[in-house]
Amino acid sequence: MLGTAVAGGLLTAAVSLAPFLNLAYRVPPLHVAIETAATLSATLAAYLFLGRFREDWRLGDLLLVAALGVLAASNLFFSVLPTLGGGHGESFSTWASIAGRLGGAGLFAASALWPSRRLRRPSRAAALTLTACGAGLAVVALLAAYLGPSLPRAVDPSASPSSVALMSGNPAVLLLLGVATALFAAAAVGFARRARRNGDALTGWLAIGAVLAVLSRLDYLLYPSLYSSWVSLGDGFRLAFYVALLIGAFREIGGYQQRLAGAAVLEERRRVARELHDGLAQELAFISAHSRRLSRGFDPRVVDQLAAAADRALDESRGAISSLAAPVEEPFDSSLAGAAQEVAHRHGVRLTLNVEPSVDLPTKAREAMRRIVGEALANAIRHGEASTVRIDVTNHEVACRLRIVDDGLGFQPGEGHHTRGFGLISMRERAAAIGGELHVRSRLGVGTEVEVVLP
Repeated sequence: MLGTAVAGGLLTAAVSLAPFLNLAYRVPPLHVAIETAATLSATLAAYLFLGRFREDWRLGDLLLVAALGVLAASNLFFSVLPTLGGGHGESFSTWASIAGRLGGAGLFAASALWPSRRLRRPSRAAALTLTACGAGLAVVALLAAYLGPSLPRAVDPSASPSSVALMSGNPAVLLLLGVATALFAAAAVGFARRARRNGDALTGWLAIGAVLAVLSRLDYLLYPSLYSSWVSLGDGFRLAFYVALLIGAFREIGGYQQRLAGAAVLEERRRVARELHDGLAQELAFISAHSRRLSRGFDPRVVDQLAAAADRALDESRGAISSLAAPVEEPFDSSLAGAAQEVAHRHGVRLTLNVEPSVDLPTKAREAMRRIVGEALANAIRHGEASTVRIDVTNHEVACRLRIVDDGLGFQPGEGHHTRGFGLISMRERAAAIGGELHVRSRLGVGTEVEVVLP
């Protein structure tokens, strides 16, 4: 910030004291282009800072949004549109834009100096603030239109900066420009202190922008080209003010996206860890515990249990690999079909799959449904000896419904190891974790139906 102030001050002094350094040009279209660029930059910056306000609901961010909104509106309605309408240099454009930009400078300084506290009712505060700003600009426009014929010009629009004395503008205009300069200087100090205290890069860019705004107002004090057809150094500093704000806002967005990507990676790692802990690790622990029983003698039941646990562990590992290898934006029907067909093909089971295209679930629900389908298929093949399995996924107004129906041996609910098996427990837990319910219906010799209802 200090470097910006020193470099800008030296450039201003050189242009003011060295007549041969002429950086003023009479190019009315360029003047309109700069005003338009300032309007668009202020609007975009206000929108970006509005996103920051929605994250923390802090008063300082709300005042910053209001300041940029007032500056953008003043540039558009009091400068760009009157100029395009052929009224450049008229009293309305001069005095309305002075008053509007002075209000924006005051809000900008308030955002830097006001204590950064969290608002209790942010939506109401935002509505009141923006309404007050709009009403204030309307009052300024009405007064400027009413008093326009009696208000003086800020400066002769045709006079070259090199042919007039320094600070030769209207005294009232110079006074208001001095007030705006003081407000932006106060904002620069406030933002600089906050940046040193909090280490916030965005606040540092706001401080740099405030310094550029001070330099532009100092140049306008020497010659208020903002209210003439000439383009001078002050216009360049003023445009740089908005560019600095945009750079700070874009850097903030880039940092936010990096943090969001990091959080997404961490959440995915935690999800894979949960899957491995609840599935593969449980089966391996079962195998480890029961394999020790074989040292006391051969037991066919233990061997069968170990073989079944090994198969489940293998399915869990394949499921985890498939989940990690699947494209991030893969459609739900493709993901489900891939998981089901992989299991069915491995065991030689005929599979009929029907997924309505309208079904679209969040990532967590997709993964849970995919794993439930894999577990239900494995149970139908291992325990039910099924040869045909049908999977239907339908989307109703009140719920999404998944049905897995097989033609296997079936079982009697409430009896045997089927209802106590880890597979059914795991499916129920997965369904409950996404807010759904799992129902199992089966009869001996008929087959089994597994249904998941997800609101």
